[in-house]
Amino acid sequence: DARAFFRPDAGLFTPQAVRAWSEARTRRGAAELTAALRARGYAEASVRVAESRLDRESGRVDLRVEVEEGPLWRVAECDVRVDGTDVQAPETDLALEGEPWTRTRSLDAGQVLRRRYQTLGFPDVRVEWTATPGVATEAGERPVVATAHVETGPRVKVGETSFTGLVRTRPGLVERRVRNLREGD
Repeated sequence: DARAFFRPDAGLFTPQAVRAWSEARTRRGAAELTAALRARGYAEASVRVAESRLDRESGRVDLRVEVEEGPLWRVAECDVRVDGTDVQAPETDLALEGEPWTRTRSLDAGQVLRRRYQTLGFPDVRVEWTATPGVATEAGERPVVATAHVETGPRVKVGETSFTGLVRTRPGLVERRVRNLREGD
């Protein structure tokens, strides 16, 4: 319910100080409602407090809030573009197609891509997303082509491994941690 963003609730007994109306609280409610809609895939959502009337005698506040959800952005196609190497990551299902496009989903999918490339020896890999919206459908959805731009950075390989400065730590303990690493890996 959108009213919850504008009506404070501190539980069963909401103190009067919490119920007090302010322009700042109203602006914050509008911003939070906008963020909540965008987190659900309504990337074009906008919320505006069109009118607020304060009755100074009774303390009653009437708000008229205009909410425009806009179309739901749904991923129609997902593309991965790699710069910095010819090495392609193993086929990865990013589970984006058919899902609403949100910042959280892009961050999660970017993390999957980063991990894939890190296991291939690219510790400095960066992933940035762009979403190219299409024309909104009659069903109120906007198809989006989500493109991951992957910059791998230089590939790192294991060189000669040696340990120095071990005073209290037994060398065998440290060597066991890296025994599976071979030069050139």
